[in-house]
Amino acid sequence: MGKSIFFHSKDTTPRVCICGVVNEEGNKLSFSASRVSTKTQYVKSIGRKIALGRQEKGRIIKVVAITNDDKLSDKFINEATQLATSIAANSKLVRPNTENLVSPAIVESN
Repeated sequence: MGKSIFFHSKDTTPRVCICGVVNEEGNKLSFSASRVSTKTQYVKSIGRKIALGRQEKGRIIKVVAITNDDKLSDKFINEATQLATSIAANSKLVRPNTENLVSPAIVESN
């Protein structure tokens, strides 16, 4: 697994943690997430641990291509912000069924 980066939503209820991992070749960024219950307190370290664990288990919710022209931090924040908003509204996006998992070979380019 490559470099991991994290995003913690501040403007969504419930709070969401997004984990992004750049593959070894540096040309794909995959995303996984954790979503805290509205009944519990949000703890960043726990959100990171859950989101990274889902990434390691292949529970990837989105994959985007990275080009040499992309600034990784900007691309990650833009994608993570959109994902956090969607996940806060729909908890099923966080824990997809195995039949709905995104194959790492599938890449969405923007």
